[in-house]
Order: sequence, then structure tokens, then C-alpha cells
Amino acid sequence: MKRFFAVLAAVLGVLVIGCAAVLLVSEIFYPGRGSEAVRPGGEKGQDDPAKGKEEDGRYFSVLGDSVSAYRGCVSRELTPYYSSGDFSVESMWWSVLGEETGMEPCVINAGSGTGVTELFPDEGFPTAGNSERCEQLHTEEHTPDVIFVLLGGNDAIQQVPGSELEDAYVEMLERMQQAYPDAEIYACTYYLMPGFLTEPIRDLNERIRRAASEADVPCIDVEGCAVSTGDPEEYLLDYDAASDFGVHVNEKGQRVLGEAVADGMKESGKAPGIQTE
Repeated sequence: MKRFFAVLAAVLGVLVIGCAAVLLVSEIFYPGRGSEAVRPGGEKGQDDPAKGKEEDGRYFSVLGDSVSAYRGCVSRELTPYYSSGDFSVESMWWSVLGEETGMEPCVINAGSGTGVTELFPDEGFPTAGNSERCEQLHTEEHTPDVIFVLLGGNDAIQQVPGSELEDAYVEMLERMQQAYPDAEIYACTYYLMPGFLTEPIRDLNERIRRAASEADVPCIDVEGCAVSTGDPEEYLLDYDAASDFGVHVNEKGQRVLGEAVADGMKESGKAPGIQTE
């Protein structure tokens, strides 16, 4: 009998440890499922990125691709690109945005390789921005007051036809307006990427501007920021000089991007401290 209880205790111990491990993995990769999850904009126990700034009281969400995807802050099945091995989460552009405006991050729905259109049809779950993803920008506690869209780079890189991309972008914005009628929605252009990607991104940005205009959504244009005009080795994490190829901004580039988005919002008259008529 003693042996029986000893075996039972051992089995229960293994089950408890296994359950704890599953919960830990869930909290790392699927933030927001529990109250102790890593929160976009700052890891549990760390200072909030907006600390020290005047709090705006509003929540913002991001719909994006790998440029916005940090491990521990991505949504559901989507794959992150950045991690603490690159730089801290406080350096992500949306953390800088929160720091600059006093707003709080709500949902960062971003994933590596994703686009406005469906670029991964065999994954078994939607990865397109113009899918249910654009309606998954809220939590049980909060609905975003402001939404930023930085998406379309992968569509351009994968040579999705421009007219198809533009139509899908308009439809995506209209779906977001239906899902979040009280939210301010901003379409953001991209910084220019070097080499053979410069012209495709320039064309993408023009299509984003037209799509935003058609959907009656403000466009925050970051094309002229320092990442576009400066030395790519200074601003891009994955830049290769031999091929003149680079896509993802590094820590310095993330800050430039975040400040550019914050400045664009301020110029619109809808940032903290700016009075609108």
C-alpha cells in the first residue's frame, strides 16, 4: 500500500510539472490569455513605456507584419521576428509611440511574412490583414481607441499585383471601420528599403496613400524618415552590403519609425495636447 501511494504521488507530481510547463509556454507565445501574460509595450514587472509621460488614457492596437512582431507580444499563431536577443521590447516602434503619446498598447496583431492578402494559404489559419485578423484588435478588457496599420511590405516583396493589393487594402480598412466604428484608424506607409526593393516599396506607399484616401482614413507617411534617407547599415538589422539588401529596422531604426508615426499623429491634430476643431 505504501508503494502504491508513493507511485501515485510521483505520477501526480509529473502531471503538475507538465501542466505548469504548458501554461508557461502558453503565456510566452499567446499573451493576453491570462492576467500574468507579457503585455505589449512592456514585460511583466518592467516599467511601462509611457511611464514618465503624460498619460493619454487611450489604448491603441497595431495590425502589422514582422517589422512590428516581437516575441511574447505577437497574436496567437503568428510568428515573431524580433526578440530580446536583438533589443528590448521598449525599443519597438509601437513602444516608442506609446512613450511619445502617452497611449497604452492594446493588441499587437503582427506576424512574420504576413501581408494584406493571404500569402500563406496552406497554414490552416488566416494570416492576411484582410481577414478576421483585422477584427482581432481588442481584448476582453479593452477596445482600441486608435489603430495603426503597417502592412503590405510582404505583398510588395512577393509581387502581389498592385491593383489587387490596393483593392484588398481598401476592403481591409473598411472592415476595420465596421468592426471598430469609434476608433481612429491610421494607415502607415513604409520606410524605403535599399537595392531592388526601393521601387516596389515606393509603389506600395503610393497605393497605401490612395487606399487610405478612398476609405477616408488618415495616412501617416513615414517614407521620408531617416531610415529611408540614411545609411542602411546604420538603421537595418539584416542589411547585407554585398547584395544591398535589408528589410528589418534595428533598434535605432525602430525608434526613428516610432517617432515618425508619433509625429504623423501629432500633425493630424489627434495626439495628446493637440486640440482639434
